[in-house]
Amino acid sequence: MNNDKISDKTSHKFLFPLVLFIAFAYVVGHTYFTPVLYLSVALTFALFVYYNKYIICLVAFFVPMARIMKFSPNGLTFLNWAIIFALLAIILANDCRFNTTAIFSGVALLLLLLIKNLLTNFGLSFSYIRVAIFLILIPQVFSAYKRKKIDTDIMNISRFLFWGVVFSVVIGMIYADHPGLVNYLVTDDTHKLGKEVFNRFCGLSNDPNYFSSFVAFALAMQLYCLTKTIKVKYVIGSILLTLMGTLTLSKMYLLIAVVIWILSVVNVWKASNKQKDSGLRNILILCIVAICILLMGNFLSSSGYFDIMFDRFTGMESGLTTGRADSWKIYIDNIFDSLEIFMIGAPRDSLVLGHHVTHNTFVQIWWKFGLAGIIIIFAWFIALYRDIKISYGFYRGSFLESFPILLSMILPLLALDKLIFDEAYWFFIIYLFVRINTSEKIATRGNDQYEKNISGRSNVH
Repeated sequence: MNNDKISDKTSHKFLFPLVLFIAFAYVVGHTYFTPVLYLSVALTFALFVYYNKYIICLVAFFVPMARIMKFSPNGLTFLNWAIIFALLAIILANDCRFNTTAIFSGVALLLLLLIKNLLTNFGLSFSYIRVAIFLILIPQVFSAYKRKKIDTDIMNISRFLFWGVVFSVVIGMIYADHPGLVNYLVTDDTHKLGKEVFNRFCGLSNDPNYFSSFVAFALAMQLYCLTKTIKVKYVIGSILLTLMGTLTLSKMYLLIAVVIWILSVVNVWKASNKQKDSGLRNILILCIVAICILLMGNFLSSSGYFDIMFDRFTGMESGLTTGRADSWKIYIDNIFDSLEIFMIGAPRDSLVLGHHVTHNTFVQIWWKFGLAGIIIIFAWFIALYRDIKISYGFYRGSFLESFPILLSMILPLLALDKLIFDEAYWFFIIYLFVRINTSEKIATRGNDQYEKNISGRSNVH
C-alpha cells in the first residue's frame, strides 16, 4: 500500500509539467510546425487515459483552450473524445456500476434525438449525441470516488483551472494575430469609445463572454480555497483573475465578479474569526489586497478601461443585456407558436431566421429539444444532486461557503448557449465535490474523523 502511495506521488509530480508540455505542443503545432499538432493529439489521449484518476483536474485545465485542440476551426475538439475515453477507462478499471437514472436520462435523450430525426429530419449531430453520452458516463466519477480511485482535491482542481486560464490568457495575448491561430480565435467583438476601438480579449476562445465564464468560475474557486485556508497565493490569484476577466469587457463577468467577491469576503471573514492567532496574518493579507487593488485600479484607469466599462453599462448598447432579452423573447414566441417545437424542439438545427443564437442555455435546451428535453436534462441534474446529497451528505455551512461557485456556474447560463459544452456538466460535478469533500481534502479534520462523520451523519443535514 505504501508503494502504491509512493508511486502515485511520483506520477503526480510529472502530471502538471506534462499538461503544460501538451498545451504548448498545440500552440507550436498551429503556429510553427504542423506535425507537432498530431503529437499533441496523441499525447492528449494518452494523458487522459493514463492519468484518468485526475480527470477533473485535466478537464479544468484544458477546457479554456479547447478551441485550439482540433485540426480545423469548425472541427470537433479532441478534448471531447479524450474525456469520453478517460471515463471509459475509469469504468473498466474500477468495475463501476452504471447509475440507473443516468442510463435512463442518456437513453431518453438519444430516443428524443432519433424521434426528432425521423419526424423533422433534425439530423443526428454528434455534438448532441455526446451530451447523451455524458449523461450516462459522467456520474461514474462518483463511483470511482467511492472507491478512492479519483482525485477530488478541491485545491488541486482549483490550481489546474487557474493555470489553464492563465495559459489561455498569456498565449492569447502573444499569438492572437498569428496566421496559424487567427481562424480559431477570430472575433469581431469590439467596443468603440469615441474614435478609439477596443478589441475585447477572449484568451484562446473566440467569444469574450464565453471565455469570461471560465475566469469567473476560476475566481470563485480561488476565493473558496481562500475561505478554507487563508493564504496569500489565493489572494494574488483572485486579484489576477479579476484583472483578466476585466479585459474581456464583459458586463456579465463584471456583475458576477462583484457578487462573488462580496460573498467570498464575508465567508473569508467568518472563517478567519474562527481561527486563533490569525489577526496579524489577516492584516497582512488585507494590506496585500489593498495594494493589488490600487495597482489594478491605476492600470485600468490609465488604459481607459474604466471609461469603457462605464460606457458599456450606460451607453446605447440595447440595455443591460445588450439585446439578449430581445433574442429570448423572439425564441420563446417561436416556441409557443408551435406545438411541435414546444414539445420536441425546432425541426432544424438552426437559428431563428435573421436573429442571434438564444444567448440563454435554458432557452436553448427548449428550442433544441422542447419540453421533453428540458425534463430529461433537468431531471439528470436534480437526480444527481439528490443522489450525492443522500449518499455522502453535505457538510453544515457548505452551501453558503460554496454559493459563489454555484452563482459563477449558473449565471453565465443565462447569457450563453452552453448545452453542448463540457463545462456545463463538469463545473456542476466540481460544485458537488466542493459540497461533499471539504473536510477530507481541505479542512483540518483527519480522514478518521471524516469517516466517522459520514457514518454517523452527525455533522450533515
